[in-house]
Amino acid sequence: MYMKINQQYIKNANMKRLYSVLKNNTDGSRASLARETGLSKTTVSSLIDELILKEFVADNGVAASGMVGRNPSHLSLTGDRHCVAAIYWEPECMRGTLVSLSGNVIQRQSRTVGDNSIYSKELYQLFQALVKKDRTSCQVIGLCIIMPAMIDKKNQRILSTILSLENDTNDTSVIENIRKEFGMLPIAFFNDTACLAYAEKLLARQEENTFAYVNLDQGIGAALFVDGKILGGASGTNTQFGHYSVDTNGIPCACGNRGCLEVMVGERALERLLTECGGSEALKVQYSLGYSDIGRAALSGDPAALGVIHYIADNLAAGLSNLISLFRPERIILGGSGRNLGIQFLEELIHTVKSHGFQRMVEEVQINYSALGEDACFTGAMEYYFDNCFRFTEDMEGRTFLG
Repeated sequence: MYMKINQQYIKNANMKRLYSVLKNNTDGSRASLARETGLSKTTVSSLIDELILKEFVADNGVAASGMVGRNPSHLSLTGDRHCVAAIYWEPECMRGTLVSLSGNVIQRQSRTVGDNSIYSKELYQLFQALVKKDRTSCQVIGLCIIMPAMIDKKNQRILSTILSLENDTNDTSVIENIRKEFGMLPIAFFNDTACLAYAEKLLARQEENTFAYVNLDQGIGAALFVDGKILGGASGTNTQFGHYSVDTNGIPCACGNRGCLEVMVGERALERLLTECGGSEALKVQYSLGYSDIGRAALSGDPAALGVIHYIADNLAAGLSNLISLFRPERIILGGSGRNLGIQFLEELIHTVKSHGFQRMVEEVQINYSALGEDACFTGAMEYYFDNCFRFTEDMEGRTFLG
């Protein structure tokens, strides 16, 4: 049994290698794949034939090579033949997409959710709407549920989240309820910050092997790449950056600590911070303040908004300096709605970080905003699922992956 599992693992790994080479090389042939991977021509031919049969690869026939002798067949990926459903579950809305393996978002749907929603059913209905609307005949190979949450692999549960999950618990866990709704469809539960960080590595082609992605939103999270690999996978449990305490006498947090970054400078703290900074005539009619409101007001010179930016920069710098001292990232990328705080905030944060922590380390690190668009979370989830969960050689029905 062990030998069989080991052989299947090796076979899948080799198929993934071939797929990856074809993804980065539009001029692929069986012979060139053998040269690039070091696999024998017989092995490559056998695995490619299987990938063609599964419709992940296409044989486009003989292509002119300019070489003496028999011209090789040209191979290419059928990236739009298969897709991953990715649903970003946020406090007030679920945003769903179908993302092809080539990275194209081929379908979108959204659904508003409220305090009385049965979330497992809302997720299922959104998924059904996505599949029903799709006209491309793309085969769904898995569903990724992206959450602003810590996902506990060991105990198969959601450990901490800004979502309200009470309606879906009863005597079972949220994960169990969702699993029941979707039958045999493979499902993966991922932390949102981890998906964004994975997209940053692959899509923005970060050259640094060790970097941190910090997600500033209603909650605050961080994901770390160390030596080219994401620390702790996509569970969000290894680095609870949002629960770094920057004030031991600060506001109580739901985690049991005081003065956590999330409650001190997260987007939900803005109304309190604005009041503490003297209030703002320009923003007093806002029903729900966001980082974008503060950023715009600060750009106009609003004193209270500038005070809020100074406060956020000072507290976030304290947290980042500890992160830098622990992991020594070469770069810190700021993402989420926090990017809307603007260039004034970024410049102040960079300056303030240099006054904290281990000086040589904080002086060397680069800090910048993410340049990826709103689809980054979905494409990051698709890429992570395909790279780390999906298996060419296994029956995927009914599988559940946590992070």
